[in-house]
Amino acid sequence: MRSHLQGVALKLQTVKSHQAMAEAMQSTAVAMKKMNKAVNVQTITKMLAEFERENQRTEMMQEGKEGVAAAVCVCVCVCVCLCVCVYKYANRIPGEEFS
Repeated sequence: MRSHLQGVALKLQTVKSHQAMAEAMQSTAVAMKKMNKAVNVQTITKMLAEFERENQRTEMMQEGKEGVAAAVCVCVCVCVCLCVCVYKYANRIPGEEFS
């Protein structure tokens, strides 16, 4: 008899737990419905797409700037080398070999 009462008490506790869960889920569903009405999904989707496009543009511009900077660096190095060579050639002593 005692074990039977314990079984019934356990069943009652399980039913109460299920009831509490159902009420919580119902409250959550109501809140989600209200939020769904308040939020315009299409507008948010458009905003996210625009953000992604801008982010890609920024990344491409950054990559382009890095490429231009590297090209400028190479040009400056070449120009400096040419200037040094021209200076050496212009200031060489006649008859001396150019290196």
